[in-house]
Parts: sequence; structure tokens; C-alpha cells
Amino acid sequence: MTAARKFKVRNRLSAAMFDGGGKLVGQAIADAQAELSVLSPAREATICETVAAISKTWGPGAANRDATGPMDLYVLVLTIIDVSDSSALRGLPEACNSFCDLLDHCTEVGAWDWPAVDVHIATIQCLSIDTTLSEADRMKLVSGLARLMNHRNQASETP
Repeated sequence: MTAARKFKVRNRLSAAMFDGGGKLVGQAIADAQAELSVLSPAREATICETVAAISKTWGPGAANRDATGPMDLYVLVLTIIDVSDSSALRGLPEACNSFCDLLDHCTEVGAWDWPAVDVHIATIQCLSIDTTLSEADRMKLVSGLARLMNHRNQASETP
């Protein structure tokens, strides 16, 4: 019987990890943030345009605002979520998630809840336009939406 022979095959992945080359995690994160900062003006413009479109079509005082279904508004709110940077506009993605939950409910029951829609529109306007709000104030707005949604849910469950 012959003795077993061992072959050591150099793995490219392990070589890349352990040869001392490449970037450190901190440097990779910094590079990624620098690359994303280039997109910041376009992201902010998209958010402002989308919020303006929402306000114009579904805001208080908009003519025939109930002529379209909640899913049309839902798509625009998702656009804001897609381009939001939670570090720059803290609270905006959370407010939009709450708005989507509300729109899901409106779709399920087949009716708009205009007071709640108006509050959500005002909140996303405030969070997207007023960059001077402190993080604590931004989180107060988001927690207010959560309380509104809890109140709505409790009211709809009561016979």
C-alpha cells in the first residue's frame, strides 16, 4: 500500500485575504461613502420632486385627489424610500414605511383615510425639506405617526 500524498492547492480567495494586500474595512467604507456622496444632489432632487408631486396630486386641497387609487401614491412613496439615505434625512424612510402601511390599509378596505394621508404628507414634507430639524425632533415626528397608526388600528378593530 502506498502512503497518502497531500497536495496543497493555493486558493485565490485565501491568498487575497491573507497576503496583506487589499483595503481595510474602514477604508472600504470610506471609499463607498465618498462614491455615494456624488449621488447626493440627484437623490435630494428626486426626493423633492416626488414630495412635490405627492403634495400636488394628493395633498389637502388637491382637486379630485380621490380619483386615483392608493397604489399610485404607494409607488411614489416607494420612490422616496428607494432613494433615501437614512443618515442624511433621518426619519424619512421610517415615515414613508408608515405611509405605505396606511396605503396598504386603504387598499384593503377600499376607501381613503384622508386625515391620516394628510398627516403623512405633511410629515414627509417636513422631514424632506427642513434639514434644520434635530434628530430628536425627527424621531418625534416618526413616533407620532406610529401613535396615529396604532390609534387607527384600534379604532378600526372596535365594533
